[in-house]
Amino acid sequence: AMKFNYRLARLCGAVHDGANVLFTPTAGGNGEEDEVLISAVGNRVSVFELTRHTSYTLPFEARSDVHLLVAAHSGLILVAIDKSGYAVAISMSKRIVLHRFNFKGKVGDIAFSPDDKYLAVALGRKLQIWRSPGHLRKLSPFALHQTLGGHHSDITSVNWSPGNGTYIVTTSEDHTVRIWTLHPDNDFVPLTLAGHKAPPIAAFLVDGSSSLYSVATDCALFVWEWQLHDDDDDDATATSTPADDASSMVLGTGAFDSIEAFRGGEERLYAGRGSWVLKDKHFLWSATSRGGQVDDPDQKPVKLTCVELHRAMSLVVAGFSNGTFSILEMPSATPLHTLSISSASVKTVAVNQTGEWLAFGAPALGQLLVWEWQSETYVLKQQGHSYDMQTVAISPDGSILATGGDDAKVKLWAAASGFCFVTLSEHTAPVTALCFGPSGGRVLLSASLDGTARAYDLVRYRNFRTMSSPNPTQLVSLAVDKSGEIVCAGSMEPFEIYVWALQTGRLLDILSSHTGPVVGLSFDPVTGHLASGSWDKTVKVWDIYRNECLDTLDHNAEVLCIDFRADGQQLVAGTLHGNLHLWNTEDATEIGVIEGTKDIAGGRGIEDRVTAANSSAKKHFSSVCFSADGTCVLAGGRSKFVCIYEASQQILLKKFQVSHNRARDGVLDFLRSDQLASSGDPTALLGEERNEDGERAPQLLPGAKRGEDGKRHNRQREIFVSAVAFSTTGREWAAATSDGLLVYALEEDLLFDPVDLDESVTPDQIHKAIAEKSYGRAIRMSLGLNLSELITLSLEAVPMEPALVKLIVKGLHGHSLAKLIEVLSTRLGASRHLEFYLQWALIVLKTHGKKLRGVAAVSARLGAAASAAGGLSTAQGVGERGRLRTALRSLQRSVMRQQDLLMALCDENQYTLSFLAVPPAVPKDQETGNEGGGGLVMREGGEED
Repeated sequence: AMKFNYRLARLCGAVHDGANVLFTPTAGGNGEEDEVLISAVGNRVSVFELTRHTSYTLPFEARSDVHLLVAAHSGLILVAIDKSGYAVAISMSKRIVLHRFNFKGKVGDIAFSPDDKYLAVALGRKLQIWRSPGHLRKLSPFALHQTLGGHHSDITSVNWSPGNGTYIVTTSEDHTVRIWTLHPDNDFVPLTLAGHKAPPIAAFLVDGSSSLYSVATDCALFVWEWQLHDDDDDDATATSTPADDASSMVLGTGAFDSIEAFRGGEERLYAGRGSWVLKDKHFLWSATSRGGQVDDPDQKPVKLTCVELHRAMSLVVAGFSNGTFSILEMPSATPLHTLSISSASVKTVAVNQTGEWLAFGAPALGQLLVWEWQSETYVLKQQGHSYDMQTVAISPDGSILATGGDDAKVKLWAAASGFCFVTLSEHTAPVTALCFGPSGGRVLLSASLDGTARAYDLVRYRNFRTMSSPNPTQLVSLAVDKSGEIVCAGSMEPFEIYVWALQTGRLLDILSSHTGPVVGLSFDPVTGHLASGSWDKTVKVWDIYRNECLDTLDHNAEVLCIDFRADGQQLVAGTLHGNLHLWNTEDATEIGVIEGTKDIAGGRGIEDRVTAANSSAKKHFSSVCFSADGTCVLAGGRSKFVCIYEASQQILLKKFQVSHNRARDGVLDFLRSDQLASSGDPTALLGEERNEDGERAPQLLPGAKRGEDGKRHNRQREIFVSAVAFSTTGREWAAATSDGLLVYALEEDLLFDPVDLDESVTPDQIHKAIAEKSYGRAIRMSLGLNLSELITLSLEAVPMEPALVKLIVKGLHGHSLAKLIEVLSTRLGASRHLEFYLQWALIVLKTHGKKLRGVAAVSARLGAAASAAGGLSTAQGVGERGRLRTALRSLQRSVMRQQDLLMALCDENQYTLSFLAVPPAVPKDQETGNEGGGGLVMREGGEED
């Protein structure tokens, strides 16, 4: 039976969406304590393991878009705060939510103390110190320690002093920098440093809190120094005279005019004994322009947008609004490295613990970059689609995900790692359809509104064939036959289907019978017949070789999507009314109708005039596909839900809500009436719009949906699913949504599903069998209990003796064999014992080769013959064969991934390997046995040196 314990594995279509990025140590101390990068996308958080070249998405969602991320120095706890001030504390080791908390206001910045015991939170104009959640259970994980006030505008950054974290330094939009103390002290008054002409964005205490760097948006970097007064002034009054330069004034708070005590390290510095003095000024943009280059007067002035300090190496990394970053050595602000990495503003920067890797985020383009500045190479360079994704396709082996978007680009994503490795940009209009060729997924085809269908070679990553229609048109659907030689595309207008030969790119035929746009195409995997769905409320079945319409399947609403089952015996069609129609393709009869309108109903938009319960009229499925074994139907569309239906019984098995982000339109079922204007639009109550640089936003072009003039700053993006696709392994499925490409994977450990259970099969009996060296019995019991931990324990306890392993494998059949192959495919990607599991896989394939070869060669005709019996038993029979087939595909994908990693490793080290392979030279006397020889000879061949 098919399992449905799918969980979100990763978010592929987007990598960065506006929050800060950060490096954090990995929990567990595995030596990779600075190669884990964390980035927020919408209300989710993605983790990039750079050394392992993989990524995953944490299994939680914030209430709205994540605004700030902060990690404890130990790497155990991550705190994510959304734009409304709601915080989520996550355990990084267990990947679970520890606590949810509301700060009751927008948080400007947040930082952990050096000992991770406190959190400094900038809440408007106030600074709040909270006791942070630890590893011990507490009734209230967040406890308020104290609240400090003194700034006249919102606080923009918070940083702690190094060492014991006695002091906190903040910057504000009131152009000042203030220094606070952690614990209440009657002798200490927070100090204010004034002098910046623009709002400072960050300030750092360094050198035992005796120096301070402050950086403002006008690229000005001030170096402040704490200077002790002469001993003769110890008896003077507390009102010490400030420096002559007004920019170096040290002011008290409120009515205080004196310089109060400041504690540097463990030493307490009283008023009258010292003061902050402006030691130096540096202007970062002029310093990094190389040769005094001035800005173009026709362009906007360059602004500093982000800055980070690496204390151990005394480096300041600054990002600018023109997409440039610079590395400067402090305190002299000597530029070491400058590079333009983006055409958009760099909004966030992070430095790893060693100072070698720099991470940058450019949310305007959705870019995430990791740069190794010493070797001047990219460690990571990722960018999502600029606009919404419209289509998704999965390669036959399940290793590649292809997406097409409104930005006219096709992107290829590695299913195992979640990284984009190729971007194809030959199209000039939005991409509407994608499909892989049957030849091992080495050919990808795409259709676009520019009127062309293109074929890409996935070995050389080039567009080797471009197919166009005789007259300009917009292509909206695409399909390729089982031989990979015939390509068909449906157009928006005229209502025709174009047939091309892939090898020559020549137009073979035009099928004209529909009276509406042809929005869906699918080939029968067995007979090769073509099915086309159209807005004219029909699905037509074609014999394209004779240009003949064989059948016309009438529906009661416009057809939006279609798909054939793997055996070609059933066809599913989704209509505008929200229904799924199942058809028997042999006699063109309707098997049943799935009424999915109520299943996908839910969510009220800001412009809806009816409640969520009554808004199902506009909900429908726009994409549908059969599962790998043909028993289920996956469907998604203009809704926040993706539904899985059982095909034979036409019942809903499970539905997934793709997002709970309250910043998206259509997520909430009820809207607050006190936030609605008289027109019913909550955005009418918003104030003046500001762009990302804090400037007044330009007047937007009415009606524009894309481009610079179509950015709807004050409108919430609607949540929807544009396309869904099932992997051929059956263990993953993907959904292209307005938030990105969501990949759901089957989590075996989340469900206890024994396949051969009796009273004698217990974990204790398995441990006992291992102790008695009854390895075959232990493996059979663990496979019957179906617990991955016990299966792994039993496998790794077996000595690597081929004869013993072959004997054990011979006794496994059916479900046990399929489960063993699934475990081997999983462990190949997760375990360090690569050779061990490869040996097991090789022995399994050799021992059961004849049986597995038969399963792999089973054509869809056998499934068609079996399906003649009809009913649920047919689905079960297809599922039994499908599980072993999908297990083999998973094993193949794991082996290919390990091969790719090994090839990449060898390519990177080929010169080192060549050097190590050269035999070393030895002294000539050692070769001839004489003493005192001064020459050198080679051990093998070569001439004397």
